Amino acid sequence: MNQASKKEGLEPVHPQYMMGYDQENEINLVDLWIALLKFKKTFLWSFIFSVMVGISAVTLLSTPRYLMTTVMEMASYDGKPIEAPAVVISRINTVILPQLARDTVKTGGLTIFELDVSNPKGTNLIVITNKVTENQKIVFSEFQSEVSARLINIHQDILYGLNSSLRKAIVIEERLSPEDLTREAYVKEFRPDVSRNIVQLEDRIKAKTKSTAYGLDNADPAALELMMLVTQEVGGLMDQKISLLENLNISFDLHKADVKASERKILELKGEIQTKLTKIISQSELSLKPVNRPKSLLYSIAILLSIFFALAFTLVIMFRAKVIERMAEKA
Repeated sequence: MNQASKKEGLEPVHPQYMMGYDQENEINLVDLWIALLKFKKTFLWSFIFSVMVGISAVTLLSTPRYLMTTVMEMASYDGKPIEAPAVVISRINTVILPQLARDTVKTGGLTIFELDVSNPKGTNLIVITNKVTENQKIVFSEFQSEVSARLINIHQDILYGLNSSLRKAIVIEERLSPEDLTREAYVKEFRPDVSRNIVQLEDRIKAKTKSTAYGLDNADPAALELMMLVTQEVGGLMDQKISLLENLNISFDLHKADVKASERKILELKGEIQTKLTKIISQSELSLKPVNRPKSLLYSIAILLSIFFALAFTLVIMFRAKVIERMAEKA
């Protein structure tokens, strides 16, 4: 008696809600399978219908689409892009694209317009891509060409503005730089006084030389002495002429050096002008293979979804039939 009571005390006490568990509400997989077999025609027809719809949709909507790509390299100034890549992408998306996209959709009769503008990390490249069908190649090729042309024109204007100060410096230097003249032209323009002095010295030397020749025809000692004096005077005149010519040559050499220095400075300024404009690396290139998902994969997904749809539809029909049955029993 005591042992029986002890055993009863060791038995677990279950909560009341567990004690009142109704096994009639338990889902029995066997019963569910038997019920599904009763509605197998519903499942089969709904499955066939959904498969046909899915395959038709895949066939009609999965037109081969290719990736058309245009790659541009941005202009640079002092070794850096003239605009940050994010600014260029924003300019394309907000300034260039809106009107062009509307025109392209209108003229090309498009219903879908997909565009991506990107900048590969660590580069000065701008990549424009569109997904196009076989019939849209010409339309999108013209579209990408127009986008590229507008961006190049914008960057050309920006680069011209950045180079404007250098261009002004070149103009000033060209105006102030001495003209590259010949020796005769230099003497005529810058040292006419020296030229006149040389001519005068030459005339005096000629006159003195004639008088010296006259003294040689006379044996008179006084004439000979006079000839010696004249000869010395001619030598002095020749020395003056040589000195003037040397100074003139030095002056002309300095002029040539100034011309060369000015030319070098102009070349240096022109070398600082940035002429590397935004250029097209590749224009409207198409991918060799379509970028769509393979049709076999899409068909598999369609069949899998059809199974789930048919099962869900059959369960709804079963539930509806069960509800009608219960309502009939209660009535």
